[in-house]
Amino acid sequence: MTLAKPADADDPAGPVAPTAVRAVEARRPGRRGRTGRPAAYREGVRVQRLVAALLVALVAGCGPAVAATDDRGLSLGPAPLRPYAVGVRQLVLDPGGPRPLPVTVWYPADPAAPIPATAGPTGGAVAGPSGGAGPVPRRDAPVAAGRFPVVVYSHGLHSLPELHAALTTRWAAAGFVVAAPAYPRTNLRARDFTRADVRNQPADGWRLIRHLVRLDARPGDPLAGHLAVDRFAAAGHSAGGFTTAGMFTSGHSPRLRAGIVIAGGGLAGSFAGPVAPLLFVHGGADPIVPESVGRAAYARSLGPAVFLGLPGQGHGEYLTPGRPGFAQVLATTTDFLRWTLYADRRARDRLPADALLPGLTTLTTRALPARASSSPPRRSGGIRRAETPPDRRAGVDQGREPCHVGEPESIKDGKAAAHPRGRAVASPGWTGWPGGNSTRSARWSS
Repeated sequence: MTLAKPADADDPAGPVAPTAVRAVEARRPGRRGRTGRPAAYREGVRVQRLVAALLVALVAGCGPAVAATDDRGLSLGPAPLRPYAVGVRQLVLDPGGPRPLPVTVWYPADPAAPIPATAGPTGGAVAGPSGGAGPVPRRDAPVAAGRFPVVVYSHGLHSLPELHAALTTRWAAAGFVVAAPAYPRTNLRARDFTRADVRNQPADGWRLIRHLVRLDARPGDPLAGHLAVDRFAAAGHSAGGFTTAGMFTSGHSPRLRAGIVIAGGGLAGSFAGPVAPLLFVHGGADPIVPESVGRAAYARSLGPAVFLGLPGQGHGEYLTPGRPGFAQVLATTTDFLRWTLYADRRARDRLPADALLPGLTTLTTRALPARASSSPPRRSGGIRRAETPPDRRAGVDQGREPCHVGEPESIKDGKAAAHPRGRAVASPGWTGWPGGNSTRSARWSS
């Protein structure tokens, strides 16, 4: 809200113009023939008016209108040391417009606050990496105290935001607000499904970011004052990964600080400045989007980048709790978000150890900052540092139309490549702070 300023606040003939003050005083009734007030009195009046104008300006500067446009005053605490409870709400952007955008929002919730009478779980417990229950979102639960970075998560073709809840709810428990739109022409329930509409989805993602910036300053909204609107990341799977890459075009807002591309690649114009750290996750035997597409996007990106490979795995089974690789993907993505959005250097330093499990994952990094500690990094046979980027195959990830995507939760009959040592049963990667998002000692069973 912007308050009206005094009529003379910006007037050069106002409170600091002595000649105008004397002229006004000379015209006052009953002052004929008088020479006016003493100079000290007139100076005091001018000072009082100037102080009043400044006070009004200060009051106006503290209002929500300024908070919505100036991010310099935002305060963000350190990365959380333990998981939050998780809340969930629904909202719709432009419900009467040509591209209405339903959005599911998961967020850190206050477990001690009373829950609205209409609140309740949105479904059953989310299975954890070792078969245990993950966070169960509570509908419209009160938001936890503080501000939280925001992740815009994009689904793939023929999918929905809730089909990715195994990952997004755990990010929310780790201290992030996750906003996942259901894109109008590529979601599972789209009446007019159009694969080519993927090229329009980056603009939808930016539309959502602008909406959340305004929502943070909207009086009465439950999320108002809880969004760190200067700290956004974009993430997505398959066609959602292409959508994420498309948000990093030339001249994009510095609000967007990081990106995670899972089983995806780049669109034309992707990965232009400003430079932002990027994480790529890809199965080595992906039959839908070949790993070479993700590798080419990694090579074409600018600035710090990480490529987490899962040899022998397909298009997304590693996003399902309990499947091989889920614990490593969850730990790596959470470490990456904590580093890039919370400036958590310890998360950056432990990312390689959390990502690697010999025989199951590989890791390639480029231009990552030096470790925070003075001790030398641990050597591991599965990580490659400062590696020369793979050969860039002309056009491999430009103009390529993402093909049909079967999301991880929709895979019923597909079989993941069997690991030579059996099935991975890892401890949850989203708990264990302050010790870290470590997968710790994974055990294997036949």
